[in-house]
Amino acid sequence: MKGRGWQWLTRVVRWSLSGVLIYAGVSKIPDPRGFSHAIANYRLLPELIIPWVGWLLPWVEVVVGFSVLTRIFYRGGLVWMGILFTGFLVALLWAYLHGLDIECGCFGTSGSSQINLLHIQLVALAWLFSLGLLWQQWRVDHVSA
Repeated sequence: MKGRGWQWLTRVVRWSLSGVLIYAGVSKIPDPRGFSHAIANYRLLPELIIPWVGWLLPWVEVVVGFSVLTRIFYRGGLVWMGILFTGFLVALLWAYLHGLDIECGCFGTSGSSQINLLHIQLVALAWLFSLGLLWQQWRVDHVSA
């Protein structure tokens, strides 16, 4: 039962994190300029690359989400998922610690909410779950039963 319960928990986490990335990416694709503006508000990246990031990042989120969801290029998808959530967490912490009163831009530009501790906690939880999925896959790959 332990193995079966763990498998279901892993599936739910994988589906949930994939769904978050796919939804976040799809919600930003129609408005790359608006998303670029949201990125610029963080004051983390050089202005020259912000439009490229605003256009490319939503597509990366969608591709990574589908990769993890469908288990196609699964290991690479898990690595990229960890990278994405690390970047999101760093950006949110940066904005919060620097007192920036900006919208997060997490799910596009319409209806975004201000950055607060709840956002940071949720992204930190997603980051931890993504690392858990990566650790579990590493164990499957390297620990033979």
